[in-house]
Amino acid sequence: MGAVGTVKWVSALLVLGGTAVALAALAPGGAGITATASAQYVEGPELRVQAKPNARTVPPRKRRTQFKMVVRNIGDEGSGRVKLCVKAPKKRIKVEGPRCVTRQNIRAGGKQARKARLRIKPKARGRVTRIRFVARGPEVERQQAVATLRVRG
Repeated sequence: MGAVGTVKWVSALLVLGGTAVALAALAPGGAGITATASAQYVEGPELRVQAKPNARTVPPRKRRTQFKMVVRNIGDEGSGRVKLCVKAPKKRIKVEGPRCVTRQNIRAGGKQARKARLRIKPKARGRVTRIRFVARGPEVERQQAVATLRVRG
C-alpha cells in the first residue's frame, strides 16, 4: 500500500483518437506517482454485436431453441435506422418469425436486443451449425457475431 499524504502538483494528459490516458502527481518529498489507464474514443456511430449464448448444445430430439442478439452503439452519435438479421443454413435450421427486424435508432451508448427462435431440422442432428447475427444500416458499418449450435446425434 502506498503512502498517504498531500499532493503538491498534478498533471494529466488525454490523447483523443488513441487509447492512452496518463496521470502524474508529485507528492511531498519529491516522490513521483504515475498512473496510466486506457480508454477508447470513437467518433460517430459504431456498433458492436454479441450473440447470447455464443455456443449451445441441445439433445437430439430437441425441436426448438432460442438465441439473443444484443447490439451496442459505442460511438458518440445515434446510429440511425439499423437492420438486425439472423442467418442460418436453411437445410438445418429454420428461423421462426422474421429473419430481419428494423430498429429506428440506437442512441449513443445505448443498446437494442432481439430474440431469435430457431426450429431444428433433422439434418442438423450430429452436427455443429453456425448461426450469424448481422447488424447493418446506412450510417454504420456492417457488424456480425457468430454463435454455434451443436445438436447431439
